[in-house]
Formats: sequence, structure tokens, C-alpha cells
Amino acid sequence: MSDYQNTMWEIFESDQKLTKKAVNTKQLVIIGIFCIIVFLELLFKIPLLYPVSVICALWLFSTMIYSFMKNLDTSIRISHINFAYFTMELALLTMILHFLGSVVWIGAIFYLLAIVYANIVLSWRAGLVVAVASVILYLSLFTLEATGIIPHYELFSLDPAFAGGNQIGIVTLLSIGMGVFLLGIYAVNNFNKILNKEEELVEEKKAIISMLNHDLKNYLTLISGYHSLYATSDDPKLARANEKIDENIKRIDEILTTAGLYSRIRDPAYEMKIEHVNLGKLLKDVVERLLGDSYLNDDNISLDVEGDFRIMGDAFLLTACFENLIFNAMKYGGGMLEVTIDDENDTYRVAFKDYGSGIPDEVKEQIFNRFINGGNMGGIKGTGVGLALIRKIVMMHRGDLWIDDNPEGGAIFCVRLVKGEAI
Repeated sequence: MSDYQNTMWEIFESDQKLTKKAVNTKQLVIIGIFCIIVFLELLFKIPLLYPVSVICALWLFSTMIYSFMKNLDTSIRISHINFAYFTMELALLTMILHFLGSVVWIGAIFYLLAIVYANIVLSWRAGLVVAVASVILYLSLFTLEATGIIPHYELFSLDPAFAGGNQIGIVTLLSIGMGVFLLGIYAVNNFNKILNKEEELVEEKKAIISMLNHDLKNYLTLISGYHSLYATSDDPKLARANEKIDENIKRIDEILTTAGLYSRIRDPAYEMKIEHVNLGKLLKDVVERLLGDSYLNDDNISLDVEGDFRIMGDAFLLTACFENLIFNAMKYGGGMLEVTIDDENDTYRVAFKDYGSGIPDEVKEQIFNRFINGGNMGGIKGTGVGLALIRKIVMMHRGDLWIDDNPEGGAIFCVRLVKGEAI
């Protein structure tokens, strides 16, 4: 094949992968519902179904747009308050349009903007909320008119022109719409100024964290160097003290490394290096590196990870995740650890079973939060930053993380990762 043909084939394969990731089961279900509603419209000519089918179609369309943009790493920065303003404006204009007569087509345009906007700015859930709210609004208006509570107008007119040539209504609509639009521009400008200030503060915090991390590591290196000069001693007490100093120097270095990594991966610009990863081999490599530490040896850790457990992920981040899980289990989990991998059809379940004092149920959900440490969590030891890093890495791999009770005493930290699927 020529270079041109190879290039076109690569583009085709890339588009196919992107489409496969963008279209999911939920969207296929919506397609089915949409087809059923359209069939009922054509068969029974039910006016109430017109806006419902339009909303289903628009939500489906905008959800796909959101998925494509997400997979293309496209982001739009805007505040939730701005979204709330936008939705209220649409609600006001759509109600006015309803009582002027033309609901189906003009209302559909506004809801198209609302649902697409919600999906792109927030998530598909926000688009669903707007779509459901739209259906409720239509049903409410339909019920109020049908029962005579409010005057009856031509409901769900197929004529896109304003009903009755009501010039006053048109002027009112345009005046209110223009006023709300101008207020919206003013609000958006103010929100953008606030967001810009927040971004500046975030950048300053990142710079401070990076500077502290770098400087503290340098000082630790100096302390470690001077400490090594006095590490050789025949006095058992002094030797033990030196051992403790060395252990705490290593621990501080680990905490700084973990905090630095956590800060880096929270940056939206951070890019994962996705590749094929064999979880079994990765865990063996992690354990081998940790065997040199005083708290870990071949006698107090059991590995049952034989097999080809392949996923698509970032090997560096997964290594950091498993290192922190093993460290916490061995340091604070009774000194014994069992690591297993179970095949669960579409996923792998990696379990870290310790034999410590266990973790209370009320603590399990909070323990992975940032800056929550053992001293604040019912006596459970450990630093919050390490556990927060574990949770963040698992979330970046679209996995699940939870804690089960060990029937023999202790806790089981479980990580579920999807097989061979691109992130």
C-alpha cells in the first residue's frame, strides 16, 4: 500500500475507534425509544408525542457530541451558575412561545441549545435533567390547558409562525429575550473574571507545592548524607535510633513524592501514557522493589497473580497505586498481606488482604478523601494523600475501589479494572 493509502487507513481506524467509544449502550436504548415514539406518532397521530420525540432525538444527538468531545480531550470552561442562568432563560422564552402558539419547532430549537449546552459543559446527566424537565413542562402545560385551569391555545402547532399575528406578543418576546440575553452577557463576563482569578490562584498553589517539594527533597538529601556519617555505631540504642531516623527520612521522601504526583495528575493538562499492562507482572515487579524495606520480606507477603491479566492503562500510575496499597497494608495492616487477581468476565479484581484491626464501616467511604488521615479516622493510621492518590489513579482508569471486611480479621482493599479497554 502507498503512504497515502496507509494514512487514510489509519484515519479510518481512528474514526472507527472514536465512534465505538462515543456510542454506548445507553444511547442505543434511547435510539430504540426514539424509534418507538416516532412509530406511535405516525400510527396514532398523538400531538403530545411530538415534543417527546424531539427531546429524545436532541438528547441523543447532544450526548454523542459530548462523548466525541470528551474522547478528543476537548474542554469548555464555564460555571454551573452560567448554566443555571441559561436554563432559566430558555424556560422563560419557551413558556412565552408556548402561549404564542408555536411550540414544536421553535421550542425544539431552544431545547436543542439547552440540552447540547448541558451535555458539553457538564455531562450527559445534565442533558438528561434538562430533557426530563422539558417533558414535565410540556405535560404540565398540556394538563393545565386540557382541564381548563389556564386558557386553551393552539397546543403543539406545526406552523412555525406565531399564532394569530399577535404583534404585541412578538414585541414582548423580543424585548424580554434581548434583556435576558444582555444580562446573560454581563453575567458570563463576570463569571469569566472570577474563573480567571481562580485559575491564577490554582497556578500559584501548584508553583508553591512544586517549590516546597523540590526544596524539602534537597534538605532531606543533605540530612540523609550527614546522618550516614554517624550511622555506624556499636551502641545498640544509637544503632536503633539511626535506623529510625533513616526510616523516617525515607517515609518523608515517599510522602513528598506521593504529594507531588497527586498534584501533577490533578492537572487537567496531564496526559496518561496508555499501553498494554500485565497486572500480574506489574505486581511482582512492585513487590520485588519493596522487598528491600525492613517491614517487607518474602515471609509476610503472599502473591497469587499468575496468569495473563492484561489491561490498557498507565503502568507508571498503576505502579504508584499498587505501591501505596501494599505499603499501607504492610505498615498498618498487621504485617501480613495476601495479593490476588480474580478474572470477572469483563474486569479484573485485584485484592489486597491484610490482617490488621480492620476499618469501621463509617470510615470506609471517607478514608480515600484528600487530607483525611488515620488520626482522624477511628485510629486508622496512614496519610490521606497516599489513599487519595490511589483513588484518583483508579478513577483515571475508570475502575472501582472499595474496602471489604476480612472474615479472619483485617481489611481487603479491592480494585476493579476493565480488561484491555482503552482509557
